[in-house]
Amino acid sequence: MTRIGTWLREGGWPEATTRRMHVDLGYTTALFPRPAGRPDATLAQSLTTLPDGRLRMSTLGRVEGDRWIVLTAGYADDRPGRSGYEFLLRCKQDPAAAFRQLAEEAEPIGDPAAYRHPDNRRRDFHLLDRFPAGLVAAGDSLASCNPIYGQGMSSAAMHAACLAAHLVRASVTDP
Repeated sequence: MTRIGTWLREGGWPEATTRRMHVDLGYTTALFPRPAGRPDATLAQSLTTLPDGRLRMSTLGRVEGDRWIVLTAGYADDRPGRSGYEFLLRCKQDPAAAFRQLAEEAEPIGDPAAYRHPDNRRRDFHLLDRFPAGLVAAGDSLASCNPIYGQGMSSAAMHAACLAAHLVRASVTDP
């Protein structure tokens, strides 16, 4: 969550309009040890549309320490629960065997962590008639995207690359 709007307002500057797109996403992640005898999977993903039209997502990825990080996600009333029991139950309900087997063979390392992303946001700084010199809005201060797709990281990286290119050009052209 960015504080740039608060800083602008407190400094007497206009605050950018924020456009929101309702998402109501919930996702929970947990770390697991890789069960003995299981292949060293690098990545497994599952995307399921339930009979009532709800969309569920699960991802399993290898991380350091011979562990896997597992994510389960859903929208609105189908968001995954916060407890270890609810997390394992969600994995057991997944149609992809990798998640069911993991939930049956391994225990999470610690408690799962649950997150909620109520809406995507875009702040229209380009529409302001005044803006503090030297302040740059980039990354999540400019746009907050659905974290499931990783667009926020890509967007922030592109913002940083554009800013770096601008600063290089400015240093070459300014005496």
